Amino acid sequence: MKFSCPRDCCDIEANYKRWLGAVVVLVLALLATLAAPTLVFAEAGKNHSSTAGGGGGIGQVILIIWCVQSRHKPIGGWLLLFFIQLYLGIVVTAVLTVSSIANYYPSTWNGSPLYYLFLLSTVPGLLLRATQTVAGCFLLRTRAWKWVSRLRVLLVADLVCAIISLVIDLASFPDSIVFSVIALIWPLMWLPYFYVSKRVKRVFLTKDWPDAQKPVPNEIKLGYGD
Repeated sequence: MKFSCPRDCCDIEANYKRWLGAVVVLVLALLATLAAPTLVFAEAGKNHSSTAGGGGGIGQVILIIWCVQSRHKPIGGWLLLFFIQLYLGIVVTAVLTVSSIANYYPSTWNGSPLYYLFLLSTVPGLLLRATQTVAGCFLLRTRAWKWVSRLRVLLVADLVCAIISLVIDLASFPDSIVFSVIALIWPLMWLPYFYVSKRVKRVFLTKDWPDAQKPVPNEIKLGYGD
């Protein structure tokens, strides 16, 4: 015998699943946003003595709410979160790199061969983040699919460099292993996104998202829903 639930029960179940999905998305976004400052410190120089704190917790929550409320716009949701992390990350990375520039001087290492391993484990990541920022700017301005393809390549390169950095740290800089592990989060999180996201395809390839064909002006437009 087949039983069917009352309509109210079905509506309750559907609403529950919707809210559960929203909670999952919010938790993932919060984790991604909380990880972003630590990723910046990992890239800016592993010998830097500072650590990412929780002082920006309120700003992170506001950022997530901002993404959720603007979910219907082309540059929104996870895509918005990517660009915000990318641009904030490059600014903070530049500041931290300048403040720890002494770590990159050969004289600081007193001729130690570890100096070259340190450069190999840090400099490629810094250069790749800068290159990703440039590619992101062109992607926002032109909305051309070729820049999505180039970002994918850069994220693959970022993943390879993060793995190499981890191997180097395991062998020579055990105190920096945690930073190398954290640095893996960025490419592992965003590389799959740029391959599976329906929003990315609709905004930059088929251009059938509302207003998807309009280039972004000087400010970044926000939204949600990938």
